[in-house]
Amino acid sequence: MSKSEIRNRIRELRRKQDSSTIIQKSRDIWKSLLSLPEYRRATNIAFYASIEKEGEVATLEMIEDSLTQNKKVCLPKIVADRLEFFNVKGVEELKEGVFGILEPIGDKIKPEQIDIVVLPGIAFDATGNRIGFGRGYYDRFLKKVRNVSRIALAFDFQIVDEIPSKKPDVRVHKINTESRIIPSSKDNKP
Repeated sequence: MSKSEIRNRIRELRRKQDSSTIIQKSRDIWKSLLSLPEYRRATNIAFYASIEKEGEVATLEMIEDSLTQNKKVCLPKIVADRLEFFNVKGVEELKEGVFGILEPIGDKIKPEQIDIVVLPGIAFDATGNRIGFGRGYYDRFLKKVRNVSRIALAFDFQIVDEIPSKKPDVRVHKINTESRIIPSSKDNKP
């Protein structure tokens, strides 16, 4: 199956979920993320604002909860065709930006200040390959922060047997679902 076929199939499955299922599964994913040593050690966490209409793992509660734990949270914003991250003090600061995604309005953070990147994706495989929306924003950003833990959030059905990968694709280190934590089977540790 091609990346495009996988992307379309999984996006359709995500959109078919009802909101209460998404919320419950997202809370299970959150509990799992809280248990990871990478998360517990992190001071500066790069999150993403989930897109409700896409049926993504819901992150706004995670962002708020992280802030109450004295973590610094930053979110991406598309600036001149690249991702840059900005600190947030609460989800009420987020404003709709490019592609209808909620974006931060806080102070810019340098990539080297980030301890962990919690990222979205449409599909993943056990080697840490991911399929996003196909624009390459995260791949370009992740190349700048190679030594940072990369943790993907996904529902179980987003895990596929194999994703065709090209050299520029940057793998994730772990995939957090509602039922398990999948460490990448490739040696791509930070």
